Amino acid sequence: MADLTKIEGWTAKEKKEWNDKVKAHPKHVRDVASKLDPWKLYRLRSTGQRVIIIGFNESENKEITVRVWVNAKYNTSPFERNVFGIDPNDIEECDLPSLNEQKKIKARPPLVN
Repeated sequence: MADLTKIEGWTAKEKKEWNDKVKAHPKHVRDVASKLDPWKLYRLRSTGQRVIIIGFNESENKEITVRVWVNAKYNTSPFERNVFGIDPNDIEECDLPSLNEQKKIKARPPLVN
């Protein structure tokens, strides 16, 4: 069965480089980063938006937050943006948009004419 959370475009070499980069971080960062692969699609529980992991941040008190990309390809929102400061507990794996959702995404009006 296909993994419906995987997004296209990551090579085995790129995945290895990402994993090597994660392994170079302190344990408390690794513990969060190793659970969230940037080649999978996730949903923010708080907003329902589908997101892609693009990085991790550490506050002065050692709290780890996630930086994500809200990609118009996977959401009905007509604009894309990077969002930082996301609680890792607000993120869950999700499937790619259904065919019905893909039609709505393609049919949305453009942001700029």
